[in-house]
Amino acid sequence: MSDPVQSPVFVGRREEIASLTALLERAASGEPGFAIVAGEAGVGKTRLVTELAGHAADSGFTVLAGHCVELGAEGLPLAPLIDALRTLARTTARTELADVLGPARRGLGRLLPELDPGGAAEPAADGVQVSQLLELVLGLLGRLSARRPLLLILEDLHWSDQSTRELVAFLVRSLRGVRVVLLATYRSDELNRRHPLRPLIASWDRLRTVQHVELRRFEPGEVAAQLGAPNRPPGSSTWSSTGPAATPTWWRSWPAWCAAAATRPIFPRPWRTCC
Repeated sequence: MSDPVQSPVFVGRREEIASLTALLERAASGEPGFAIVAGEAGVGKTRLVTELAGHAADSGFTVLAGHCVELGAEGLPLAPLIDALRTLARTTARTELADVLGPARRGLGRLLPELDPGGAAEPAADGVQVSQLLELVLGLLGRLSARRPLLLILEDLHWSDQSTRELVAFLVRSLRGVRVVLLATYRSDELNRRHPLRPLIASWDRLRTVQHVELRRFEPGEVAAQLGAPNRPPGSSTWSSTGPAATPTWWRSWPAWCAAAATRPIFPRPWRTCC
């Protein structure tokens, strides 16, 4: 399968990117920000977050990102935190890394040995207690943000394990007076009534400090603007605003979809194509 076509044009989401950018501006002045970006699969959550991350980097922020990993009923323990720490370890000079880790070096080194190469190898389960780990992460974020404002992105919370959910809940409750924006994403269509993330989202929605951004599907005019970009897929001209073409991921995969469509020429409404 060919790689998806990526549009260089950032279309729509003006209100969403403006509200998230405002969080960055407030964080740069010492007021931490919290945001949750939700939407169905392929609606453009990662595209929006990538745009925000670019803006943050241009504004002098340190940007760290991690992804939850789907692994059976429970996600991989603390996967997004370890992901973000790995980026920190590989992009930070050794002396600066030692300073920002400070007393957290040994504890976090049990999660990611790269942080403490000279430390004794111990299984993470035999290391720090959960409450101590949360405090170590909180201290690390404070030291990082004292040097430069920090944008911490945790993607795909619908696949998060309990320890990751506890970490996010703790940070939302505990980050105060630091230059940090914590942004998490999740697929709204993955959350059934019994999903363990639901109670947390409900509690965050009651907090004034948490911004909940729900991404809608694109309108036809917005899809047209993206399809009109210089690298638009050849032969594309019509779409359905209620079908999958209203999501960015769908039309970026247009060539592969057309190849499949050639073997299935008849589609139920509201699918429409001119392949």
